[in-house]
Amino acid sequence: MKDSSRGDFDKPLRSWAEGVPRGEFWALAAAAFLFNFGMSVFFFLYNLLMLDMGFKERSLGILASALALGSTAATIPMGVVAQRFGVKRVLITCLLLMALAFGVRVVLFWYPAQIAFAFLDGVLLSGWVVSVAPAVANAVEERKRLTAFSVIFAVGVATGSLGGFFGGNIPG
Repeated sequence: MKDSSRGDFDKPLRSWAEGVPRGEFWALAAAAFLFNFGMSVFFFLYNLLMLDMGFKERSLGILASALALGSTAATIPMGVVAQRFGVKRVLITCLLLMALAFGVRVVLFWYPAQIAFAFLDGVLLSGWVVSVAPAVANAVEERKRLTAFSVIFAVGVATGSLGGFFGGNIPG
């Protein structure tokens, strides 16, 4: 006996066009594109700046690890915060605070502060990670979610590559 709580999720689509998300999803996909592109270019140029400031590859690895640790440590708490205050509010707040925190890293080259702000950046990035899937699910009807999640994932991967390529080809 089939579980009726799954709705239309298991019914095959008649055509690809039937699964294409509409409306608000594309605004979210555009925001994801701009965010991922900006972050990719920023990280590329930031690492070059840190090398020019005398930091070594080991230092960059520690900073990347601090960012990953902050993101990992904050994932569950950020989910609780998003449930309490709403996904949209958390997403916007984290994006604004992230711009400020990443900006501080560009002007404050004291290594312990770099580590602390890398961890904070990871915490704020987890707000993006935790919020994007529910935002997509909220913007798209159930039958179109598979396509929507596929597009968001592809945008993230392709934009990361495009940002790295763009950063690597900036003159001077």
